[in-house]
Amino acid sequence: EQLTFGLSPSSTRVARLERLRLHEGTPMSYEISVLPEEFVPNPWEVEGSLYELLARTRHMPVRALQRFKAVNASADVAAKLNVPEAQAVFFITRVGYLASGIAVEITTSYCRSEYFDFVAEMRRDV
Repeated sequence: EQLTFGLSPSSTRVARLERLRLHEGTPMSYEISVLPEEFVPNPWEVEGSLYELLARTRHMPVRALQRFKAVNASADVAAKLNVPEAQAVFFITRVGYLASGIAVEITTSYCRSEYFDFVAEMRRDV
């Protein structure tokens, strides 16, 4: 996290937000978002959407890189998602950037595969 944000390990604080997304009471995904304190100085102000707060404070990411892979759920993740330990889940890492190129967020998500379907489109200008 410190390398991605370019932070000094001894002097910079971050906000770590954990969220469990539900569908009709069933956990669909477990997310951990980490942001430098300068972008979220009062994490308890995030009541609903993190991006709504970032938009209000003019720190909305304009670009993001995401990596998707399958992993086996650890005991902690399995308990949060209400699945058996070692069940395959989608693991997504997202780094969001401001227009200036500064990283504003790192979010890792564990998603139950029965609730998510990912589609990728490739284009080449000819």
